[in-house]
Amino acid sequence: MTAKKKKENKKKSQSSFTWLRHHTTLRWHMRAQKIGWYREWHQWRLSQHFHATMLAIYVTSIILGSLGAFLAITPEHVVASTNYDWDLNTSTDYTYNSNEVQFDGVIAKPSRDQYVTDATIYGSYCVDANTCYFVGSGGTILKTVDGGVNFATQGVGITSYDLKSISCKTNAGVDTCYAAGNHGTIIKTANSGATWGGQTTPIINNLNGISFIDDSTGYAVGDSGKVLKTTTGGGTWSTQTSGTTYILSSVYFVYSTTAYAVGENSTIMKSDGTNWTSKYSGFWWNFNSIFCTDASTCYAVANIGFTDSMIQVTTNGGTNWTSRASGTTNTLRDIYFTDVNNAYIVGDAGTILKTTNTGVNWTSKTSGVSEALYTISCPQTDICYAAGYNRIVKTVNSGDNWSTLSHYPTKPSVVSNTSKEYNVILGFTQTLGAGSTGTVYYQVSNDNGATWYYLNGSNVWTATTSDDNRSTAAQVNTYIPSFTGGYGSGTGQFKWKAIFYATSGTQQQKLDNIQVSIKESPNPPQELRVADASKRDKDVWLLALTWDAPVVNESEIDYYKIERSDDGGPWTAVGTTADETRRAYAEIVPSSSVIYSYRVRAVDHDDIGGLYNDESDASNVVSMMPTGKYPTPPALLGSPSASAGATTATITWSTDRVSSSSVKYGTDTSYGSVTGASETDVTSHTVTLRGLAPGTTYHYKLQSLDQERTYGDDVYYASDYTFTTSSAPDISGLKVTDIRADSVLLSWQTTSDMVSTVRYGKTTQYDSISEAGRGTNHTIRLTNLRDSSTYHIKISGTDSTGNLIQSDDYSFETLALPKLTNIKFDQIKDRPSSTVRVTWDSNVPASSIVEYTDGTGKKEAVSDYQLLTKHEITISGLQDKTEYIVTVKGRDGLGNEATSETHKITTDLDTRPPEISEITTEKSIEGYGAGAKAQLIVSWTTDEPSTSQVEYEEAGSGKNLSLVTYEDSSLSTSHAVVISNLKPSTSYYFKIVTKDKAKNETKSEVNSTLTGQARLSIFDVIVKSFGASLGWLLGERGPK
Repeated sequence: MTAKKKKENKKKSQSSFTWLRHHTTLRWHMRAQKIGWYREWHQWRLSQHFHATMLAIYVTSIILGSLGAFLAITPEHVVASTNYDWDLNTSTDYTYNSNEVQFDGVIAKPSRDQYVTDATIYGSYCVDANTCYFVGSGGTILKTVDGGVNFATQGVGITSYDLKSISCKTNAGVDTCYAAGNHGTIIKTANSGATWGGQTTPIINNLNGISFIDDSTGYAVGDSGKVLKTTTGGGTWSTQTSGTTYILSSVYFVYSTTAYAVGENSTIMKSDGTNWTSKYSGFWWNFNSIFCTDASTCYAVANIGFTDSMIQVTTNGGTNWTSRASGTTNTLRDIYFTDVNNAYIVGDAGTILKTTNTGVNWTSKTSGVSEALYTISCPQTDICYAAGYNRIVKTVNSGDNWSTLSHYPTKPSVVSNTSKEYNVILGFTQTLGAGSTGTVYYQVSNDNGATWYYLNGSNVWTATTSDDNRSTAAQVNTYIPSFTGGYGSGTGQFKWKAIFYATSGTQQQKLDNIQVSIKESPNPPQELRVADASKRDKDVWLLALTWDAPVVNESEIDYYKIERSDDGGPWTAVGTTADETRRAYAEIVPSSSVIYSYRVRAVDHDDIGGLYNDESDASNVVSMMPTGKYPTPPALLGSPSASAGATTATITWSTDRVSSSSVKYGTDTSYGSVTGASETDVTSHTVTLRGLAPGTTYHYKLQSLDQERTYGDDVYYASDYTFTTSSAPDISGLKVTDIRADSVLLSWQTTSDMVSTVRYGKTTQYDSISEAGRGTNHTIRLTNLRDSSTYHIKISGTDSTGNLIQSDDYSFETLALPKLTNIKFDQIKDRPSSTVRVTWDSNVPASSIVEYTDGTGKKEAVSDYQLLTKHEITISGLQDKTEYIVTVKGRDGLGNEATSETHKITTDLDTRPPEISEITTEKSIEGYGAGAKAQLIVSWTTDEPSTSQVEYEEAGSGKNLSLVTYEDSSLSTSHAVVISNLKPSTSYYFKIVTKDKAKNETKSEVNSTLTGQARLSIFDVIVKSFGASLGWLLGERGPK
């Protein structure tokens, strides 16, 4: 450093202080010379304005007579005992004087007043109550193993992209964790975070969620509906087709064959491990997180943007979803169930909600922070960690109280009026000049030189006033940890003395009463940036760094040191700047396929007593793969195409190299609106324009920019293109037909091809949903409805361009199922057989059916298929005095059947005789002439089965009817009795006698009939013939 600068810094160095580092350095230099030479040398150094913060201790040399020896004593290092930096108070106790040396290595009392991180934490995973991992912005990875008392930063420099989610599995006490984030980033640790490594993925889309089933099998989801899967522990990642292009925010795998993912625009997807299907929730929300308690029961949290933040629940594997109110309008970010009943939700503005009844009700808990909380993890029912914007909070009593976790600050800050509780100098090393033989001994003080200590024979620090009591460097370095600032009567103000004894044991020189001065290390450089200055056409890969000066403190900065890591490898120094004014560095690197990471340190260089560099902490890390810059945009291949719907349009085009995608559009050539795609490095470009007016012509221009370019951001291709949106989609012609008791047929039309969804229920909350499929003419039958119920329906749909339409509310009433009432049984008297009349009512027109069974199990039925509400069926032909089991039924016009309970009836005893009707006779003759016999067949009918018998008598002998036929005991309603051996051409009286089963007898009135005439025999015919022709011979005369 320059003499001028040294002089300026000597003034600044009053009351100087330092941050403690793990290894700190004590520098002092003494050179023994003749007094005159020393004075001349000392005056020359003063004339050069020797830098005050790099003080050397000069001791007047003593000419030692015959020895005349040149002696140099150089205690090299004092090492502190901790890895932490601490808050120190400036103090006027430490002023420079001729005996002062520069010293880095005191520890002040720690101040625990900083939050755990300055990063935003997006993801967390706790493997047990004390061990948790947190990931967040800028590649932040934090781990605690003591329940949040202390946090260690992991994976420094592995990535600078935001990490959004983390998933861990523990095997044999070793944690295997995967974290996913922006630009397709996935990193892994297989040793509980001791080291992290990057993994190769086939996409550059942002990844928002990751879930592992075991150490090897996991899934990640992200923007544009991207889904990645690995079965090799991240050795390879392959893409799966999700069926959506919307952002996927969260993924949860219940089993290897059951997974759910949620995202924007009501996206809910379900996977069997290979294929993904949509499970539309029926609500137009953006979902942020999902958690499943089993394969069928899942909870998704969202924000609908206007009213209440809502929770969606499915209990049937995603087929149906119902909404539950959260009680807050703040956006909900994450959900975690500790068991099937208890869960927590976190969100914006420090929101924490808890349920103890499976999410039916939620209560708000006071988190103690106002910042957004993005993630929550609960290793036990009573212990949870929630994290978000610069904050991590914890509960140990089931969410009733939350505390913000803090830690020892990793960067120092000057805190006024902090008590000085300094720890001890931890060691000395020494170097003797050429020709010096002997030993350097030490004494130390911790009360500004009032008391001096050495190690006695028992190696106990003992006060002394004699130089003869002294300790070697080896002794001091062994036992110095016990010599604290408060040891004995110590005040924490350290001094030391060094005494050189020649080999003969004679004291030769002494550095006495040397005061410890506190000097601060440089602050780290600020805002390190990297730019690609490569020349593509020359294959020269050049990266340029720039940074801002550190925050000013009382240290010196002589130059900056640049360190580099290749693809996450070890850090190595690659160069320095000429001085502290140069805050830029450029380097030609060997490859365009390596990610180069850089960090910079500020260096305070001192060469007293040998080279000594006091370095700052490292700056922020920047990373870049050199690609070079393009002077002009990529070439447009062919013409773009536009596919327009009613309110959206998708523009596609191709370029000759990967580039961004953006469209400028409007209703005229002044455009006015710009929309870009999230995928930036593509040759096939797709941009979807939303919020367009139906039936409108739009103008548009294309833009594709190289990520690395020398041209501006406002360069568009020259050509103007147009497209026209279609008419607004509409739902019309809703018809409700074929209404039944348990179903109904719906039909309607849409103006564009789309999948239509019917939401329906007994209220306008519409607790059920059915999908009608894609098309313009839609038909669906709603089934499993309740009879005699009023239902509300609302139809919605999304066309191919994402336009959502909804119908008004409609209602219909299902038909009533037939019900049978007022069933009565009446036995009808004066019938030929036991007869029962059955009557009943039905609430709707229905058929009439009566089924009956006697004691033998024989089943019969009587039916009338007229549709009536008043019913009557007569059952006849029953056996008297018999028990029957009777069932009444009825079917409406749609085939819905109602069946009554069974009834038992017993028929009355039969006392009515049968009725006789339709009496007829048939006559016949058997034989000829005098030997002929007449025969009668008497026929009749009865109104009930009965026996057959006839009483008869020849006329003229009275009507006593003494003759009777044999009784035919078979029961019939049609009767015929044959009476033989009657006289021809003779009148007879007859009476019919019949008995029913109950022996009730009926006799008809007396009837008469004439038997047939007998036919002549051959002899009689001949005689009669001769008599007619030869009567004269016989004395007969003819007519007169």
